[in-house]
Amino acid sequence: MKQLNFINFNNLGSKSIEWFIVILKVYFKKYKILIKKDFKLGNMNLFIEGFNDHQTKYLSKLLHSKNINILLLTEFIGSDSLVTHKDKNIIIYFLIQIYKILRLDRLGIKKLIYSCINLFKIKGNINETDNVINHKKRFKNLKKIIYNFDFILTTHPVICTQVYKKFGIKSFFITPELNLIKKNKKKNLVKFSGLKTNYRKKIIYKIKYNEMKQFMENQSNSNIFLDVKNENYQYSFHPKKYKNWKFSSPIRYYYSIMKNQIPLTIDSFKDNLSNQLTIKIDLKDFSKIYLKLNYKKFFDKLNNKIVKYNLLAKKNNNIFFSELRRLDLK
Repeated sequence: MKQLNFINFNNLGSKSIEWFIVILKVYFKKYKILIKKDFKLGNMNLFIEGFNDHQTKYLSKLLHSKNINILLLTEFIGSDSLVTHKDKNIIIYFLIQIYKILRLDRLGIKKLIYSCINLFKIKGNINETDNVINHKKRFKNLKKIIYNFDFILTTHPVICTQVYKKFGIKSFFITPELNLIKKNKKKNLVKFSGLKTNYRKKIIYKIKYNEMKQFMENQSNSNIFLDVKNENYQYSFHPKKYKNWKFSSPIRYYYSIMKNQIPLTIDSFKDNLSNQLTIKIDLKDFSKIYLKLNYKKFFDKLNNKIVKYNLLAKKNNNIFFSELRRLDLK
């Protein structure tokens, strides 16, 4: 069995990286994946984008080698991925713009802005703005290094389109072939995990499911990432990130299905991935009774979708792995 080094410098302990490792092991099922924390490259290496300035400079020299180097892109590129904050309250909007410009690097300004944040209760807006700033930095470094990789993998087909438009590079969307889910008789019904955005909070407070609301309230003082560590749930809920967010979340759907959870959505997207791998329900129907009564129906419906999805996934994967084998033989 061939070896693939999974190299991630910045986020190895995060929940999302755990998800990627699980999914990559299914996608690269004919490879042995080794988790690496250093720059020691093997014959075949997979990197997750998100390099800092030092790593970018070092890798730009290191990647000129005979090794096969693959880059995994997990973030959208360009204006579609950015959140613009135009709050109705002009004071809040003004504070956020100061934050974006100064990045709170000066201690005195930091204290002043944070005092205002607490006064106007806009921490959620600041967290989202901070996320945008980090993405801009990542994109800046990505431009310096993207041409040094042999293959580009992405976590969404729209990212493939963006990569081609920005860089003229062909990329491949990860589509692991999935097992059918097994009936889950666990008492835990539905879980939610993801960035704690203001939009998602509003959605959760609208649903007729008190346990979900209670979980949100218990997490009120945590950071922006919500997660239920116990994975023994029948369902997982996947509301979009922001009100105007345009993209589905295939990585979340894959992981949920691998854990025998039925992914639930309330949104529609142009990319059709949510139609392929989730069960869409109306927000007004989101209740404990409704989900329990319809579990068998949703279980059968999702497995039928997985069968159809796997046909497309196999065809898509054959293209990438054929090219990978061809390069590996040179």
